[in-house]
Amino acid sequence: MLDPKEAGAIWQKHFDTVTPEEFVSRVKRVSPDLAQEMWGDRTVEEICAERRRPVRRARRAFASFGRSVLRLFS
Repeated sequence: MLDPKEAGAIWQKHFDTVTPEEFVSRVKRVSPDLAQEMWGDRTVEEICAERRRPVRRARRAFASFGRSVLRLFS
């Protein structure tokens, strides 16, 4: 099993270096259902062009992403 501290470091490094365009395209590739729930049928350019939403929305997205990851490994 992966060490939680090591996993946290990997996770943090990813979000420190990923661009919004990369993040959106990866989510669309890995979890189309999550991408549909978060952004609908908009393109990566449309999603990245819109103004950023409050942190509250991002937390819900990560919670949903976390559930998707848990389902993947269960």
